[in-house]
Amino acid sequence: HLAANPSPSGFPRQQTFANNVLSTYNVMQAAGDSGKVTRFVYASSEMATGWLTTDELPPRIPFNEEDRVDTPNAYALSKYLGEKIADSMVVRYPHMAVCSMRINNVIPPDRYDILQYRRDNFPEGGGNFWSYIDARDVAGACRAALEGESSGHEVFLIAAADTCIDVPIREAVEQLYGPGANFAPDHGPYQSAFDCSKIRRFFGWTPQYSWRDQ
Repeated sequence: HLAANPSPSGFPRQQTFANNVLSTYNVMQAAGDSGKVTRFVYASSEMATGWLTTDELPPRIPFNEEDRVDTPNAYALSKYLGEKIADSMVVRYPHMAVCSMRINNVIPPDRYDILQYRRDNFPEGGGNFWSYIDARDVAGACRAALEGESSGHEVFLIAAADTCIDVPIREAVEQLYGPGANFAPDHGPYQSAFDCSKIRRFFGWTPQYSWRDQ
């Protein structure tokens, strides 16, 4: 399900919230009512975590699907409510499994220049901890969820394995947020702040593309 406002900017907040929530409800309900849809992939967002709209740091880095903070941001809240709709829909339609993909900042393969801009303007763009995902990896993750096996409603973070900057992430986070980030001891210098191990466990998906390979 991708038929909704795709970003927190470009539209009035009320329109973004109303369109995203209502369209998600309508599409999930129609899929469930059909009786023919057994797997449904919902395009949620990294913003559903709430961390991208606050100056707070997550309780740990990398953080996973359980780590989130409430936010009044219209886009972020609309995506999180889409996930709550999915929680209810799988109760009403137990034959339909729903996978919510908390998709990171999507970069088409021909637009890696966007990431160069973020490197050139560091520390700007650190609201999502300088994370991103190649559009081809988004497609691969959605396909893995559609072809895999799960039940009920599951939420998955999906992101590239690395950051989009050439500054070590511990140093970058300290510059933008100050000291105090709780990094895993073995967190790599350019490793993403998003823990995507859940989708790997469920469906065997791992990101295949990085700007560093270009």
